[in-house]
Amino acid sequence: MKEDYKKKIFPKVLIIGYFNQSKPTGITTKNMFQKWPKEKIAVASFGSINEIYSQMCRYYYCLGNKEIKYRFPFFNKFNQSKAYNISTTKIPNNIIIKKEKKKKKVFAFRLLEFVLQKTGLSLIKYKYTASHSFLQWISDFKPDIVYCTVEDLNRIKFIIELKHLIGFKLVVHIMDDWIHSVYDYTVIPKFWKKKLKSKFNELIKVSDLNLAISEKMSLEYQDKYKKHFFVFHNPVDFSVWQKSEIKKKVSNRFTFVYAGKINKDTIIPINDFIKQLEKTDFLQNVDFKIYTTSSFSILDRYLKEKAKKYYFGSVEYEKIPKILENADGLLLPLAFNKRSIKYTRLSMPTKVTEYMISRTPIFLYAPSEIAVTEYLKKYNCAYIVSDKDDLKDKLKSFISNSEKRNKTIQNAYNRATKFHEIKIVTEDFRELLISNLNKSKC
Repeated sequence: MKEDYKKKIFPKVLIIGYFNQSKPTGITTKNMFQKWPKEKIAVASFGSINEIYSQMCRYYYCLGNKEIKYRFPFFNKFNQSKAYNISTTKIPNNIIIKKEKKKKKVFAFRLLEFVLQKTGLSLIKYKYTASHSFLQWISDFKPDIVYCTVEDLNRIKFIIELKHLIGFKLVVHIMDDWIHSVYDYTVIPKFWKKKLKSKFNELIKVSDLNLAISEKMSLEYQDKYKKHFFVFHNPVDFSVWQKSEIKKKVSNRFTFVYAGKINKDTIIPINDFIKQLEKTDFLQNVDFKIYTTSSFSILDRYLKEKAKKYYFGSVEYEKIPKILENADGLLLPLAFNKRSIKYTRLSMPTKVTEYMISRTPIFLYAPSEIAVTEYLKKYNCAYIVSDKDDLKDKLKSFISNSEKRNKTIQNAYNRATKFHEIKIVTEDFRELLISNLNKSKC
């Protein structure tokens, strides 16, 4: 850590939630605390220590069978709960690799997933308990602040329970508007809407500081919940993304890259994009590469025989900068159906700032009314297509017009280095936490 950071005051923070490079929430959380002294952070997360371990943190608690159980009629078991102090405990060398399920198991899993989603049971299938071991671990660490993200109904209840039991300062960071959209996927939306609204209101009432992922979310949540929501999005480390010089074109082929998760919100516009690449003669010299930590089976399900052609694997997060920098265009897709728009309209995808700082032009194919489109359009940081009928012509224009691409590159880069650089963001974040510790609820 550099000298200027050594002189600063850092509160002790317990992070409850994802803390890894395989989930967007985990990436953002990890980057938000990258400048923290390792002895001032503790992480309580889900999964094995291999999945969450980082050299930037010393204290871990893997939430497991003592804290999490499946509700009836589910009978799966969780891994053993375990605390780690990296200064005294060795981390296993073997990294857990998730194997692709067999076709029969995949079908059964999809069917169960569909049933859980439709009934709404996916929101309550886990039961969380504050075990004695976990409470003792928290007591030993003595956090000043607990920072959390929440992604299901019972996890909200768990955080509220911990708040009442221990009485810490609570920081809640909302990264997706699932609270106001996930119930639409169920067959009893009014029931789950009421449940979610009631419990989320309770969480916001007991929270001491609230964060939103975008300005659009911040404004809407402030209006709904009458509390301030500060905006913090995924910061990027300039030193990791810095180039010695702008790359020079050495090939006649134009390479598009998509690096991100594959789900219903991204795969449909990706499929639209591929169809245009394949049926337009002008685009015969264009390559498209997909890098994702999502399961290949999801790509295979939607793209079928095309999946293998465009899938270039799951790579370590450290290799992403080079991949983005060496591309000629970066695809940023979000779906146009009503459900996807409702879910994504307040979100700011983790990769947006990474795309912006890469000095590679962004090709945004997404609805006009969502936060990411409004943001990139406002600052002229991307080439934007918000109508499927315009996709073919605008693709041609994007590829053939380097001047048009270059206008957005510098805007995006300047914006990223000025407002999303990790030193700036983490310092603003540190100061906000310090000020919150010294006053009553905001």
